[in-house]
Amino acid sequence: MILRYELPKEAEQVISLTDNERIYYAVPVDIDDAGNFLEDSFFIVTNRRLFVVEKGSIKQEYDVSKCIDVKAEAKINLMLDIVGRLENGYHNLWMVMQSVDLYDTVAVERTGAGGGIRLTCSDDRLPTDETNLAFKAARTFFEATKAANDGISITINKAIPFAAGLAGGSADAAATLLALDRLYGTRLKMRTLNKIGLTLGADVPFCL
Repeated sequence: MILRYELPKEAEQVISLTDNERIYYAVPVDIDDAGNFLEDSFFIVTNRRLFVVEKGSIKQEYDVSKCIDVKAEAKINLMLDIVGRLENGYHNLWMVMQSVDLYDTVAVERTGAGGGIRLTCSDDRLPTDETNLAFKAARTFFEATKAANDGISITINKAIPFAAGLAGGSADAAATLLALDRLYGTRLKMRTLNKIGLTLGADVPFCL
């Protein structure tokens, strides 16, 4: 979880935003003993850049507009009970789930290659075509947001065991949605991301 802070007023004077660039949040580089945000030292994250600002000036700037890495955390079921059956034949479940410190790394890059989706994976047992849930997530994102796909590459570095019931595919799909939201500056509300995720699988909203 990222703790977000009200953006210091001087930050708006330090940073010149480009077209379609939006500030996401600010986080402190340091805090005092009481846990207060030291306003002269902070990170500012936009959908395109990350800034390190100290005493009213930019000390470092990083371009994050082309590629973003996201941790896709596995989940376990602490409790699961079947409480009924839905009209479509699926079971109605009551579940308590918990994310764990085991994750894939999903890197999404805007390639500028002209509208395609390319997916590679470190585990060659997994499909890398349109049957892969991360691939479906990317396609669904563009359909839902109407953002112009200028070509993306998705690279999944697997650590979550394949077909182990740990929601590895759902986690990768959720990470893809989050990365694309950042890369394309759509700033979707979590409710909207959950709605998109639910069309991909029941576990995807939790993984978001």
